[in-house]
Amino acid sequence: MLYLFIKISHYTQLETLYGVLINGISHKLKEIGKHYAISLFSLPGGNFLFSLGEREGIDVDRAIAFSLKVNDILQEKKEKLFGFNLMLCLRQEENPEAAAKQLERSLLMVDGRERLWLDKGAASILEKKADLKQCGEFFYIQGLSMEKADLKDNRKISLVREIVLDKLLERLSPLLNGEIEQGILLVNDRSKNERGFLIDALVKHLIPPAFSKKVLRFSCRKGLCRFLPFQPFIDSVETGLFEQAAAFFTPTELKVWREVSGVLRYLIYDQGRLCADKLEEDLYLALNLYVLAYLRMMEQNLLPGLIIFEDLSLWPAAALRICISLLRDLACHPALLPLVFSAKEKNPEEFLTGIDFLKPRNFTIRPMNLHEIKQISSLLYPGLIIPRAEEEQVRKITQGKLIPFIHYLNFLQKKGKIQERENIYTWAPDAALTLPANLYTAIWSLAEELPLRLLRVLFTIYFTAGLVHRDIIIKFLQNNSMIREDIEESLKELCGLGLIGGNNFIYPLFQPLKKRLKELIDQQEPQLCAGLMEYLLQIAGKNTLMEIAAPYLIMIRNHHAQKALELLPGLLKERLLQFDQREIMALIDREDHFLRQELDLRDQEELSRVLSPIRLQGAIITGKPEEALETARILQERAATLERDESKGKLLLVLARFLLINGRDHSALDLAKKALLEFQEREQEAGESLAYLEIGRIMLASGKVEESLEYFGFFEKMAGSVPP
Repeated sequence: MLYLFIKISHYTQLETLYGVLINGISHKLKEIGKHYAISLFSLPGGNFLFSLGEREGIDVDRAIAFSLKVNDILQEKKEKLFGFNLMLCLRQEENPEAAAKQLERSLLMVDGRERLWLDKGAASILEKKADLKQCGEFFYIQGLSMEKADLKDNRKISLVREIVLDKLLERLSPLLNGEIEQGILLVNDRSKNERGFLIDALVKHLIPPAFSKKVLRFSCRKGLCRFLPFQPFIDSVETGLFEQAAAFFTPTELKVWREVSGVLRYLIYDQGRLCADKLEEDLYLALNLYVLAYLRMMEQNLLPGLIIFEDLSLWPAAALRICISLLRDLACHPALLPLVFSAKEKNPEEFLTGIDFLKPRNFTIRPMNLHEIKQISSLLYPGLIIPRAEEEQVRKITQGKLIPFIHYLNFLQKKGKIQERENIYTWAPDAALTLPANLYTAIWSLAEELPLRLLRVLFTIYFTAGLVHRDIIIKFLQNNSMIREDIEESLKELCGLGLIGGNNFIYPLFQPLKKRLKELIDQQEPQLCAGLMEYLLQIAGKNTLMEIAAPYLIMIRNHHAQKALELLPGLLKERLLQFDQREIMALIDREDHFLRQELDLRDQEELSRVLSPIRLQGAIITGKPEEALETARILQERAATLERDESKGKLLLVLARFLLINGRDHSALDLAKKALLEFQEREQEAGESLAYLEIGRIMLASGKVEESLEYFGFFEKMAGSVPP
């Protein structure tokens, strides 16, 4: 068993002199034990004992981070204490009192106070991850291991990050322990650089591995919401729980679930059909039941029902309405533990007003101050003292953010500004190096030295910008001669280096590096970028709407407008527009604006051809007759000039529908029959089927019931033989 033993000297006298101080220390030790789920034994005489677990199951990073945190608690009060010592020991004794007596005797043999000591057994466990100094038969921790000074080893980052997690857990503790009912934690992280780690570490801390993938994490993939306003919820549905949810419902709930779960199946898997008029209502009911099943599952397993919402300021109004309603309806569930993360933008006012029934607690991840910068500098580089002026300058350049600060120190070490001798680091004031004002200079110095294996993975992530699922990235890299194990290991390493974040949707943390990454990858592997674009275009037509929209956005962001234009017709099909008819015209105008800036004149004409039929439908739906008439006139001219263009039949049908709505039955019938002939000549059975349907509608509107029934019969016959 690995124990951490704490001995506070002259404890009895301290209780008399500083009773409040001693009680505060005891309380903090208990709280940190709870946060790390580590057992604490309070013993007489100012002795405390933490049991960190059996040797075989020790998480070494966690053990070091915890021990350093306990040491920090005591160091903060050392001026009022009469001395203290800590010791990590590996012992056979399972009885805490017997172990404490052995450890107290061991501490009598150490030379020095206010240090974190280790016996030989503990040193054998921690030696690869901590810098140890031997003193007699014992050791003490000088800092974290610097065996890879170029930061290829990510343990230094992960251990430092534990500091932020501790603070978050401290703020979350009253909600976890039931001291605050119907509470919600609002986290302002200023920057997303650390968020991925923080959420992953929080989930790892609170939820065992068997349930961690089921944790609900609602986040907006920027850009996709303009095509699908409910995207934040769709990404979070976990296949296993979706299929097993029925087991957690009452008979009445199960009946409703069977009626409405189809909308989730459609949106996630593109299976079945949905009713556009009831989409938001049915989706809310389905999500309400899905979240309820999740909370009941977690409650049955004595786990908190952790639900994470991210960047609500980016959410469409419809998704925000559902979010507020879910929290309102499920607020009384005892397992509910909601957290809201926001970066630069504040949470929307309508959200804060809508959740006034919850008790909010706020937590802000602030930039590091100079004291924290000193602590982290000495932790990563034992002995390092940065002059005050340069320290302030580095803080300003890195904006006090942890990962950029670590990258910056790494850059300074490689350039000789930080020098090492016998594991002691010093600042070299005479080194001829001006501190670069551009943070990306320092970060790039790390990225450009990555091996090709990591560089290939990093470029793929920066190119796709968090818009596609990690499985798509892995599949592409497998197609480019990488094995899955190497890819997974590369993702972990790049995440540990602070260059990427995320879980299912992996995103870049320093997007401005993309241009230089492309230049570098083009030199070493010029075919990779072209292969990636081709792969994304191939998968776009085979998956759900979001996975069609993602390659489209990627092409626009990487200035491949012609490739984006190939994908646009699929995005503007009627089944996309049905999700929110009020947004049709705004959607068309937005895509027109984005693409027109990138296309030459010929391709701009093609863009107009693609958008005009959809613009006409949008104008009709949104009640803009003048715009509809002008668009119809343009379309009619274009249809008249088209010879063998494959879109001519579709244009004629759109015009026929418009004319029918405006009471011009004869002209509508003429165009619909021309469309039918066009589809028949080109042997387009799906178009021919739609033409029969449109002619039947026109006949029915003209009072020709028998003829309309005949054409409806042709439609039914063809619809049964045409693949969906």
